Amino acid sequence: MIKELKKNISNRLSNLISPQNRLKVEYLSGLSDPKAGKAIQNLRNGRHAVYYVPNVLKQQDQQRLLDYFAKKRENENLKSDFLDVYPESFYTYGYQGELTEKYFNGPMQVNRDLIENAGLDLNQMIYQLLENLNGGKKVTAKPANKEGGQFHSFQFRALNKRQSNIFLHCENMLLKQMEHINARLVPFDVKPNAIPYFVCLQEAEGGEIVLFDYPWREGQYSDTSDNENQKIVDPKDGPIECFKKDVAKRTIAVKAGDMIIFNGGTTWHMVNNVQGPLERVTLGGFIEPQDNGELRLWA
Repeated sequence: MIKELKKNISNRLSNLISPQNRLKVEYLSGLSDPKAGKAIQNLRNGRHAVYYVPNVLKQQDQQRLLDYFAKKRENENLKSDFLDVYPESFYTYGYQGELTEKYFNGPMQVNRDLIENAGLDLNQMIYQLLENLNGGKKVTAKPANKEGGQFHSFQFRALNKRQSNIFLHCENMLLKQMEHINARLVPFDVKPNAIPYFVCLQEAEGGEIVLFDYPWREGQYSDTSDNENQKIVDPKDGPIECFKKDVAKRTIAVKAGDMIIFNGGTTWHMVNNVQGPLERVTLGGFIEPQDNGELRLWA
């Protein structure tokens, strides 16, 4: 009964974004834009699918973060065939079937390390940035348990030509898959309909984010067996060929220092292949709105 109720609520929430707004992008002039304070609210109520915010990071801070991430990748051998990341994500632990104290005790240590080695309190920078887009309401990392552990609120990601692209997905699909693989994640109450945010630290040739105008429904999954023809598999409509059928899409190139936030929980999306020698490097995570208007972050 409760499970069915949650399913119905999730489906209703995913349909809050009206068809004419599913790919609607609101370009702000910056964090001081008069419309900035209602960005999160408008994403939640479906008035917009995407907000693009320029110049949220100074160039010198971008470089400090790039240098920090580069050293971490070198010292900790963070090489992957898919995506180089730091710190390890909640998704990674979930899919591996492990969720240890290492993850929940790591966030404060990572932030202290950033203060010492990059001169930046990144948690506070991100909290303040998102509070500007949330009408000043409080933003913090998502707590893990009553004992005081917490989720990471951000993650560095690097994508290069060899690693190709980030496959077609939406966060609701990934969360459902992860819960199926690892039932121990359920008590941590990661809610559906997450709102991804990310800041571009380094642009690349290619690497644009692509949003597809096809609504999330319970039971959908992606078929990525053919990288050039990835599909949404719908329990009712069957395979949806996003690249060959008439599925509307919007491609957004995010410039260095700029940020994008969007309804990625319910909006199918992917990242295009990186083509040139430079990597696409981003910093981001996921926003979980609370009933009182505050935001909790996880990554």
